[in-house]
Amino acid sequence: VNANGGEREYFKDGVLTDPEIKAQVDGLLAALAADPLVASVTDPYAGPNPAISPDGRLLVYAADADGATRLWLRGLEQATARVLEGTDGARRPFWSPDSRNIGFFAQGRLKRVDVSGGAVQTLGVASNPLAGTWNQDDIILFDPVAAGPIQRVSARGGTPEPATQPAAAATGH
Repeated sequence: VNANGGEREYFKDGVLTDPEIKAQVDGLLAALAADPLVASVTDPYAGPNPAISPDGRLLVYAADADGATRLWLRGLEQATARVLEGTDGARRPFWSPDSRNIGFFAQGRLKRVDVSGGAVQTLGVASNPLAGTWNQDDIILFDPVAAGPIQRVSARGGTPEPATQPAAAATGH
C-alpha cells in the first residue's frame, strides 16, 4: 500500500522503488542475458530491447526462435516466457500505460498486441524506427526514421502526424 492508502507503488519518478520487485527484475534481467533465445538475436541494432511493464509485473523482449524474431512475454515470478503470436519480425517493444498492450515495430510498421492474446493491429508506417512510447492520453509517439520529426498516432490507429519539427540545421532529434 502506498502513502495514499492505494495500491503498492513500484515506481516513483521513473525509478523502480520497491526493493522486492527490484530484486526480481535484476534476477530476470540476468536470466534474460543468459537466455539462448536472446543470444540468438543476430541484429545488434534490433537487440532484445527488454521492456518492463509499468505495473512492474511483466517483461517483454524480442528473440529469435525457429528462424524468426518475435516478442516473448514473461512474468517477473515466472521462469519461462511465451511467444506473442503474430509478432514476427518484431523489435523495440514498449508498453501501454495500463500494462495491457505492447507497441512494437515490424515489417516497416508500428503495431500493437494485447498481452492476453488476439490479433496484432497495424497502427501506421514506421520504416526505420528508433523508439516508441505510449502516453496516458492513448497517443503513441515514435521516431519512424533515423532523421526527421517525431511522429504521433492514436493507439487505435490512424495516419501518423509530425509531433515535432527538428531545427533547420538538424537532421533529427
